[in-house]
Amino acid sequence: MDPVRFKERVTVLLGEVAFLGPQFDAIVQKLSDDAVRTIITWLQTITERKERALLPTHGSQYKSVPTGDLLVFRKELSIEGKAMRILLVKIKNAQYWEFHLGKHAYYDEVSEQLQLRRSS
Repeated sequence: MDPVRFKERVTVLLGEVAFLGPQFDAIVQKLSDDAVRTIITWLQTITERKERALLPTHGSQYKSVPTGDLLVFRKELSIEGKAMRILLVKIKNAQYWEFHLGKHAYYDEVSEQLQLRRSS
């Protein structure tokens, strides 16, 4: 899928979004129509408050925000047989979202920064 179009679709649902990941656009270009539908449906369940957030460890910070003030959502995808992860991060009571998309190593790096519990 065209990365610009994908970002527009996500922005319509979420509002202000930072799209992050070293290969974000390249990964999006490989998304099938079914994968895009799955992601959009998942985002809709989040905006409808039907998806449960992961809980970062309290007492730490992520980009100067206490982790207790964050909502974090995770989605696993397989793109061309490779495991990819989405981490969606929102500051409670704010309009700003971070949409992280990347391979497992990138997911591990961001998860560590967020202090996600190992069971997440």
